[in-house]
Amino acid sequence: MIATFHLDCGQLHNDSTTLTFSGTYAQATGRPRGGKTTPIITRGHNEDHRLDLKQLLWILTVSADGAVPLAYRTEPGNTSDAPGTSPPGTA
Repeated sequence: MIATFHLDCGQLHNDSTTLTFSGTYAQATGRPRGGKTTPIITRGHNEDHRLDLKQLLWILTVSADGAVPLAYRTEPGNTSDAPGTSPPGTA
């Protein structure tokens, strides 16, 4: 996509948001399943102030040239999206 559309990747933008889930999601613990690592859905502090629900952090990287999505990743639901922070017990 980058080569075909001659995207300038000199500047990239990241945006993060929490996705909230209801239910148990007992297998969403980061362990491999079906050859891939599962996302970690866990309790955390989100902007909705819903401490009763589980969540994960979704991070999207887009090009400054047209806001074309280039990459994404998920982080555990208790990960802060403030720069330089990490979830409890992982630093």
